Amino acid sequence: MATDKECAIVTGGARGIGLAIVRRLALRGINVLIADIRDELGRETARTLAEEFKVEVVYHHADMTKEDDIKGMVDAAIQRWGRLDWAANNAGTGELLEDHEDHMTGADFDRLYELDQRGVWLCQKYEAAAMRKQPLRIAHGSSAAFGAVEQRGAIVNIASICGHVAIGMPSYTAAKHAVIGITKTGGLFYGKFGIRCNSISPGTVHTPEFFSWSKTFENDPRFAEQASGWSNRCPLHRPSSCEEQANVVSFLLSGESSFINCADIKVDGGLTAVADK
Repeated sequence: MATDKECAIVTGGARGIGLAIVRRLALRGINVLIADIRDELGRETARTLAEEFKVEVVYHHADMTKEDDIKGMVDAAIQRWGRLDWAANNAGTGELLEDHEDHMTGADFDRLYELDQRGVWLCQKYEAAAMRKQPLRIAHGSSAAFGAVEQRGAIVNIASICGHVAIGMPSYTAAKHAVIGITKTGGLFYGKFGIRCNSISPGTVHTPEFFSWSKTFENDPRFAEQASGWSNRCPLHRPSSCEEQANVVSFLLSGESSFINCADIKVDGGLTAVADK
Protein backbone atom coordinates (compact mmCIF):
# COMPACT_ATOMS: atom_id res chain seq x y z
CA MET A 1 0.00 0.00 0.00
CA ALA A 2 1.59 3.27 -1.13
CA THR A 3 1.26 6.39 1.00
CA ASP A 4 2.19 10.05 0.70
CA LYS A 5 3.19 10.15 4.36
CA GLU A 6 6.80 9.74 5.39
CA CYS A 7 7.51 6.34 6.92
CA ALA A 8 10.10 5.12 9.41
CA ILE A 9 11.52 2.08 11.18
CA VAL A 10 12.71 2.29 14.79
CA THR A 11 14.44 -0.78 16.20
CA GLY A 12 14.19 -1.35 19.93
CA GLY A 13 11.24 1.03 19.80
CA ALA A 14 9.13 -0.42 22.60
CA ARG A 15 10.84 1.46 25.44
CA GLY A 16 13.65 3.79 26.42
CA ILE A 17 15.33 5.93 23.78
CA GLY A 18 13.64 3.92 21.04
CA LEU A 19 10.18 4.69 22.38
CA ALA A 20 11.04 8.38 22.64
CA ILE A 21 12.15 8.33 19.00
CA VAL A 22 8.89 6.68 17.93
CA ARG A 23 6.89 9.32 19.80
CA ARG A 24 8.91 12.17 18.31
CA LEU A 25 8.50 10.89 14.75
CA ALA A 26 4.79 10.19 15.23
CA LEU A 27 4.38 13.75 16.51
CA ARG A 28 5.71 14.89 13.12
CA GLY A 29 3.00 12.87 11.38
CA ILE A 30 5.29 10.05 10.30
CA ASN A 31 4.12 6.43 10.08
CA VAL A 32 6.36 4.24 12.24
CA LEU A 33 7.14 0.53 12.36
CA ILE A 34 8.35 -0.49 15.83
CA ALA A 35 10.74 -3.44 15.63
CA ASP A 36 11.37 -5.21 18.93
CA ILE A 37 11.25 -8.59 20.67
CA ARG A 38 9.00 -7.45 23.53
CA ASP A 39 5.82 -8.46 21.74
CA GLU A 40 3.17 -7.58 24.31
CA LEU A 41 4.76 -4.24 25.15
CA GLY A 42 5.42 -3.48 21.49
CA ARG A 43 1.86 -4.15 20.36
CA GLU A 44 0.38 -2.08 23.19
CA THR A 45 2.81 0.76 22.52
CA ALA A 46 1.92 0.79 18.83
CA ARG A 47 -1.81 0.82 19.56
CA THR A 48 -1.52 3.63 22.12
CA LEU A 49 0.65 5.87 19.96
CA ALA A 50 -1.47 5.33 16.85
CA GLU A 51 -4.50 6.54 18.78
CA GLU A 52 -2.62 9.47 20.32
CA PHE A 53 -0.96 10.83 17.18
CA LYS A 54 -3.44 9.70 14.49
CA VAL A 55 -0.76 8.08 12.35
CA GLU A 56 0.01 4.45 11.58
CA VAL A 57 2.20 2.93 14.27
CA VAL A 58 2.61 -0.81 13.83
CA TYR A 59 4.57 -3.45 15.70
CA HIS A 60 6.79 -6.04 14.01
CA HIS A 61 8.66 -8.76 15.89
CA ALA A 62 12.31 -8.73 14.83
CA ASP A 63 15.39 -10.11 16.57
CA MET A 64 18.35 -7.96 15.54
CA THR A 65 20.73 -10.93 15.86
CA LYS A 66 18.88 -12.72 13.04
CA GLU A 67 19.49 -11.57 9.48
CA ASP A 68 16.20 -12.98 8.19
CA ASP A 69 14.30 -11.01 10.86
CA ILE A 70 16.04 -7.79 9.84
CA LYS A 71 15.33 -8.34 6.15
CA GLY A 72 11.72 -9.22 7.01
CA MET A 73 11.39 -6.02 9.05
CA VAL A 74 12.39 -3.86 6.10
CA ASP A 75 10.21 -5.87 3.72
CA ALA A 76 7.23 -5.39 6.06
CA ALA A 77 7.63 -1.61 6.00
CA ILE A 78 7.92 -1.53 2.21
CA GLN A 79 4.94 -3.83 1.73
CA ARG A 80 2.81 -1.70 4.02
CA TRP A 81 3.79 1.79 2.89
CA GLY A 82 5.62 1.43 -0.41
CA ARG A 83 8.78 3.19 0.77
CA LEU A 84 11.07 3.80 3.74
CA ASP A 85 12.13 7.39 4.41
CA TRP A 86 13.77 7.16 7.82
CA ALA A 87 15.37 4.50 10.03
CA ALA A 88 16.69 4.69 13.59
CA ASN A 89 18.74 1.66 14.59
CA ASN A 90 18.51 1.78 18.35
CA ALA A 91 18.23 -1.86 19.49
CA GLY A 92 21.16 -3.00 21.59
CA THR A 93 22.33 -4.30 24.92
CA GLY A 94 25.12 -3.55 27.38
CA GLU A 95 27.40 -5.27 29.84
CA LEU A 96 28.34 -4.84 33.46
CA LEU A 97 31.13 -2.47 34.37
CA GLU A 98 34.35 -4.18 35.44
CA ASP A 99 37.92 -3.13 36.18
CA HIS A 100 39.33 -6.07 34.19
CA GLU A 101 38.28 -8.43 31.39
CA ASP A 102 39.30 -11.74 32.96
CA HIS A 103 35.65 -12.65 33.42
CA MET A 104 34.71 -12.24 29.77
CA THR A 105 34.42 -15.28 27.52
CA GLY A 106 34.36 -15.45 23.76
CA ALA A 107 30.65 -16.24 23.97
CA ASP A 108 30.05 -13.08 26.03
CA PHE A 109 31.89 -10.99 23.48
CA ASP A 110 30.03 -12.58 20.56
CA ARG A 111 26.64 -11.94 22.19
CA LEU A 112 27.19 -8.19 22.23
CA TYR A 113 28.87 -8.23 18.83
CA GLU A 114 25.88 -9.94 17.21
CA LEU A 115 23.39 -7.37 18.49
CA ASP A 116 25.26 -4.11 19.01
CA GLN A 117 27.57 -4.28 15.99
CA ARG A 118 26.52 -6.89 13.41
CA GLY A 119 22.83 -6.13 13.95
CA VAL A 120 23.30 -2.42 13.31
CA TRP A 121 25.30 -3.11 10.16
CA LEU A 122 22.66 -5.49 8.80
CA CYS A 123 19.90 -2.97 9.55
CA GLN A 124 21.76 -0.21 7.74
CA LYS A 125 22.52 -2.52 4.81
CA TYR A 126 18.93 -3.66 4.22
CA GLU A 127 17.40 -0.25 4.95
CA ALA A 128 19.71 1.45 2.47
CA ALA A 129 19.05 -1.25 -0.14
CA ALA A 130 15.32 -0.54 0.09
CA MET A 131 15.83 3.23 0.01
CA ARG A 132 17.99 3.01 -3.13
CA LYS A 133 15.07 1.50 -5.07
CA GLN A 134 12.66 4.34 -4.34
CA PRO A 135 12.37 7.68 -6.11
CA LEU A 136 13.87 10.85 -4.72
CA ARG A 137 11.52 13.15 -2.90
CA ILE A 138 11.77 16.55 -1.27
CA ALA A 139 12.99 16.19 2.29
CA HIS A 140 10.52 17.64 4.78
CA GLY A 141 12.00 20.69 6.48
CA SER A 142 14.78 21.27 3.96
CA SER A 143 15.64 24.85 3.06
CA ALA A 144 14.44 26.12 -0.30
CA ALA A 145 17.06 28.89 -0.36
CA PHE A 146 19.13 27.04 -2.96
CA GLY A 147 16.31 24.92 -4.33
CA ALA A 148 14.41 22.08 -2.69
CA VAL A 149 16.64 19.28 -1.41
CA GLU A 150 15.71 15.83 -2.64
CA GLN A 151 16.81 12.63 -1.00
CA ARG A 152 15.82 8.98 -0.80
CA GLY A 153 16.15 8.59 2.95
CA ALA A 154 18.28 8.87 6.06
CA ILE A 155 19.54 6.45 8.69
CA VAL A 156 20.63 7.15 12.26
CA ASN A 157 22.51 4.55 14.27
CA ILE A 158 22.68 4.78 18.05
CA ALA A 159 26.28 4.57 19.23
CA SER A 160 27.53 5.74 22.65
CA ILE A 161 30.20 7.85 24.29
CA CYS A 162 31.79 4.41 24.77
CA GLY A 163 32.52 4.70 21.06
CA HIS A 164 34.90 7.53 21.98
CA VAL A 165 36.26 6.64 25.42
CA ALA A 166 36.85 3.47 27.43
CA ILE A 167 35.17 3.12 30.82
CA GLY A 168 35.53 -0.60 31.49
CA MET A 169 33.15 -2.50 29.20
CA PRO A 170 35.38 -4.13 26.56
CA SER A 171 32.78 -5.74 24.30
CA TYR A 172 30.30 -2.86 24.47
CA THR A 173 33.06 -0.31 23.91
CA ALA A 174 34.38 -2.20 20.89
CA ALA A 175 30.88 -2.52 19.43
CA LYS A 176 30.08 1.16 19.80
CA HIS A 177 33.38 2.18 18.22
CA ALA A 178 32.37 -0.09 15.35
CA VAL A 179 28.92 1.50 15.03
CA ILE A 180 30.54 4.87 14.38
CA GLY A 181 32.74 3.29 11.69
CA ILE A 182 29.79 1.46 10.13
CA THR A 183 27.89 4.74 9.99
CA LYS A 184 30.70 6.59 8.25
CA THR A 185 31.11 3.78 5.74
CA GLY A 186 27.38 3.81 5.06
CA GLY A 187 27.41 7.54 4.47
CA LEU A 188 30.26 7.05 1.99
CA PHE A 189 28.53 4.21 0.15
CA TYR A 190 25.02 5.61 0.00
CA GLY A 191 25.47 9.38 -0.11
CA LYS A 192 25.59 9.33 -3.91
CA PHE A 193 22.11 7.80 -3.90
CA GLY A 194 20.66 10.58 -1.74
CA ILE A 195 20.81 8.54 1.48
CA ARG A 196 22.48 10.00 4.57
CA CYS A 197 23.92 7.93 7.43
CA ASN A 198 24.71 9.48 10.80
CA SER A 199 24.97 8.37 14.41
CA ILE A 200 24.52 9.82 17.86
CA SER A 201 26.58 9.01 20.94
CA PRO A 202 24.49 9.35 24.11
CA GLY A 203 26.11 9.82 27.50
CA THR A 204 24.22 8.89 30.65
CA VAL A 205 20.51 8.63 29.91
CA HIS A 206 17.54 7.92 32.17
CA THR A 207 16.43 4.63 30.60
CA PRO A 208 15.09 1.43 32.22
CA GLU A 209 18.42 -0.22 31.39
CA PHE A 210 20.40 2.54 33.11
CA PHE A 211 18.31 2.27 36.28
CA SER A 212 18.78 -1.51 36.31
CA TRP A 213 22.53 -1.15 35.79
CA SER A 214 22.82 1.49 38.53
CA LYS A 215 20.89 -0.75 40.94
CA THR A 216 23.39 -3.54 40.33
CA PHE A 217 26.27 -1.39 41.53
CA GLU A 218 24.65 0.81 44.17
CA ASN A 219 26.22 -1.17 47.04
CA ASP A 220 29.52 -1.92 45.29
CA PRO A 221 32.23 0.35 46.76
CA ARG A 222 34.44 -0.13 43.69
CA PHE A 223 32.01 1.46 41.30
CA ALA A 224 29.34 3.32 43.25
CA GLU A 225 31.34 6.54 43.21
CA GLN A 226 32.24 6.22 39.53
CA ALA A 227 28.69 5.41 38.43
CA SER A 228 27.12 8.25 40.38
CA GLY A 229 29.92 10.59 39.39
CA TRP A 230 29.30 10.50 35.65
CA SER A 231 26.31 12.81 35.83
CA ASN A 232 28.13 15.10 38.27
CA ARG A 233 31.15 15.35 35.95
CA CYS A 234 28.88 16.37 33.09
CA PRO A 235 28.95 20.18 32.75
CA LEU A 236 25.14 20.15 32.90
CA HIS A 237 25.28 18.13 36.16
CA ARG A 238 22.50 15.74 35.20
CA PRO A 239 21.77 12.80 32.93
CA SER A 240 19.85 13.16 29.70
CA SER A 241 16.22 12.26 29.22
CA CYS A 242 15.28 9.85 26.45
CA GLU A 243 13.39 12.69 24.79
CA GLU A 244 16.53 14.81 24.54
CA GLN A 245 18.22 12.00 22.63
CA ALA A 246 15.15 11.54 20.43
CA ASN A 247 15.11 15.23 19.51
CA VAL A 248 18.57 14.92 17.96
CA VAL A 249 17.62 11.74 16.11
CA SER A 250 14.50 13.46 14.77
CA PHE A 251 16.63 16.36 13.52
CA LEU A 252 18.98 13.98 11.71
CA LEU A 253 15.95 12.18 10.25
CA SER A 254 14.64 15.34 8.60
CA GLY A 255 15.40 17.70 5.77
CA GLU A 256 16.72 20.22 8.29
CA SER A 257 19.94 18.18 8.43
CA SER A 258 20.13 17.63 4.66
CA PHE A 259 23.90 18.31 4.47
CA ILE A 260 24.90 16.27 7.52
CA ASN A 261 26.34 12.89 6.53
CA CYS A 262 28.91 10.45 7.99
CA ALA A 263 28.72 12.37 11.27
CA ASP A 264 28.56 11.25 14.88
CA ILE A 265 26.98 13.73 17.27
CA LYS A 266 27.80 13.42 20.96
CA VAL A 267 24.62 13.98 22.96
CA ASP A 268 26.34 13.79 26.33
CA GLY A 269 25.96 17.26 27.82
CA GLY A 270 29.69 17.80 27.34
CA LEU A 271 30.74 14.80 29.44
CA THR A 272 33.45 13.55 27.09
CA ALA A 273 34.89 17.06 26.80
CA VAL A 274 35.76 16.99 30.51
CA ALA A 275 35.96 13.23 31.11
CA ASP A 276 39.34 13.43 32.80
CA LYS A 277 38.45 16.34 35.06
